[in-house]
Formats: sequence, structure tokens, C-alpha cells
Amino acid sequence: MMLERLREVLWLLDYLDDVESDMSSFHRVDDIYEMDAPRFFRLAVRLTAYQGVLAARRMAEEQNNGQNGPSTAGTEAREVQSTRSDFAADPALSSLVSWGSA
Repeated sequence: MMLERLREVLWLLDYLDDVESDMSSFHRVDDIYEMDAPRFFRLAVRLTAYQGVLAARRMAEEQNNGQNGPSTAGTEAREVQSTRSDFAADPALSSLVSWGSA
């Protein structure tokens, strides 16, 4: 289940400037980097439903590539162990997960 969720959201990392712009416009979020991860991803994955930068990119990529989303281009599925130390050691995942104070 975790791997499936990662596939759904990892594409966002390639579009952070656009996500930041659309979040500001549609969700009135001034600083996406201050948001907690669950809220960020919950809102961000919906941005292609609005007529913003991400929706325009999605439409352009679908027309150019015949793909079903902007998102999966250039991403590779890979399996990562789901322990705290494995996530912390992974350069792509370590910044996505906040473990809070121990």
C-alpha cells in the first residue's frame, strides 16, 4: 500500500515550482514548505483538476506523449524497505517523511 501511494505522489517532486504556484492560487497556501506532508500531498494531487499550471502541463504531456498523466514521466518504480532508517537513508524519500520528535 505504501509503495502504491508513493507512485501516486512522487511525480510531484519534478513539478514543485508549479505545485507551489497552483497551491498559492487555488488553496491560498503561501509556503508549501511549511505544510505538513499529509496535507500537502492531499491537496497537491488534486491540483490537476483545476485550470492551473499543472493541468496545462498534464494536457500538453498527454497530447505529446499519449500518456495518462504528467506525473509518471521519468519516474521509476522501485521497492524500498519501510523502516525508519531505510527512509532516512534514501535521498529521494528522506525529505518527504517527517517522523516528529522521538
